[in-house]
Amino acid sequence: MSSASSTAVRVRAPGKINVFLEVGDVADDGYHEVATAYQAVSLYEEITAVPAAGFTIEIAETSTVDVEGVPTDERNLALRAARMLARVAGIGDGVHLTVRKAVPVAGGMGGGSADAAAALVACDALWGSGCQPLSSRASRPSWAPMCPSRCSGEPRSAPAVATN
Repeated sequence: MSSASSTAVRVRAPGKINVFLEVGDVADDGYHEVATAYQAVSLYEEITAVPAAGFTIEIAETSTVDVEGVPTDERNLALRAARMLARVAGIGDGVHLTVRKAVPVAGGMGGGSADAAAALVACDALWGSGCQPLSSRASRPSWAPMCPSRCSGEPRSAPAVATN
């Protein structure tokens, strides 16, 4: 399948604060089941996706927070999300992601999850994949946020989401 768009796609996703969080027992996969309710805050991560031969990511120099320690390899959730969407949707193209961070790194405000959500939405728009393969929890890895949930800014609850 070829790219639906040859231009850059830019998506913003807000950081969040948990208004409720309950951590359960460790599951067989080593992750904890959690129940949470969260509210978006006015700090946004911005992801720009452009067509590329492979899958790469960079952290923008214009980020407004300290980005030391943000991985640019396979540990990065945005990069993992892009690869997952391509695999699940049967996309043969790659993507270069640029992340402009404004949510404090390791501050408990979901910046990495926001990046992953924005990457899913941006890559979906870039490739025209419809994001349908990720609408089912069964086809989504435990770390992958749902597209509309993290990018909308609406208050949300997320029962039984695994985290480590």
